[in-house]
Amino acid sequence: HYTEWDPALGRLQAVKLAPTRIQLSINRLQAKIRARTAKFVKNRPKVLVTPGTTEYKDYLNAKATQKLMDYQYRRTGYEAKYKRAVLWAREASRGFIWLHWDPTQMARVQIRNPDGSNTYQSQQLGDVSLEVGSPYEVLVSDPACPNLAEQPEIMRMRLRLVTDMQARYPQYKDQI
Repeated sequence: HYTEWDPALGRLQAVKLAPTRIQLSINRLQAKIRARTAKFVKNRPKVLVTPGTTEYKDYLNAKATQKLMDYQYRRTGYEAKYKRAVLWAREASRGFIWLHWDPTQMARVQIRNPDGSNTYQSQQLGDVSLEVGSPYEVLVSDPACPNLAEQPEIMRMRLRLVTDMQARYPQYKDQI
């Protein structure tokens, strides 16, 4: 041990060692943190959609939503983003994956011409987007509330390019 308690000063003091003695720093927590991280990333994450009720309409809705989420899982690279969120959780006790609708995403649209032939164009239709966020960009309205699900209001702060915000909100272009 390279430190000892000094009762006169009431704190830990570094022990004076011979200059020929080699001091090894041993990190006993790192192995536990690595094992805990491995526990979360050893199995592939899977999105599971369950119907809210036992009605057949809810069952069909859940089945269609499951197919959509499986597609989005592959398209957005969810597995890599999940690992990044786990690394944030390892460093800061929380990691977030933000799922939102991005109206600026382009999609390919088929248009039928008057002569019966089809042409394809790209249009802004929007799509689901996933982002990994740090816990430092989340503001809650009630810090005393222990559970994030019980928060009455949550605000996410991020740095964005001014040009992106002016393109997204043209009605506020002068104020940005």
